[in-house]
Amino acid sequence: MFFRVISKDESFYFNYLYFFPCYFFLVPAPAQVEYPPAYPRAGAGKALENQHVIVWNISWLKQEYPIHRHRYPHTGVYSGVYYSAGDRVTASLEGEARDVITDAWNISFQPSGVTHTATGVSDEPLQAIFIQIKRDTQNAVGENSGIPAFPIDSPLD
Repeated sequence: MFFRVISKDESFYFNYLYFFPCYFFLVPAPAQVEYPPAYPRAGAGKALENQHVIVWNISWLKQEYPIHRHRYPHTGVYSGVYYSAGDRVTASLEGEARDVITDAWNISFQPSGVTHTATGVSDEPLQAIFIQIKRDTQNAVGENSGIPAFPIDSPLD
């Protein structure tokens, strides 16, 4: 016989021991929000792309840019990446804002997965050449990782 009547004493165990584990499979996992990539955007043009890199010529215009996620790590070109000085404000997903003052010829390094907003605040825009290194983003910045939430835009100490 496949079915049998469950007594009142057995119903507690039946309901909680047999059906409770099923709840873990029914509750959906929180979906990761898919933010748009940092580029292309207003003020940023693609200079070169191949199977290894994407090279962007970027200006931070005096405007607010929407929240975005950096898909690839980027690095500077030789000894300088920013070819004109300028200021901007970056803000994390949690709303932590920081003023970023960048001199010309500073180098920028940034891991993939960084998610933030940026606002150009200089009258003359900050300008740079960024090289994005194409590779998978499985090593992206996690919420609890030791990697800084903001790009590093100053010489190494």
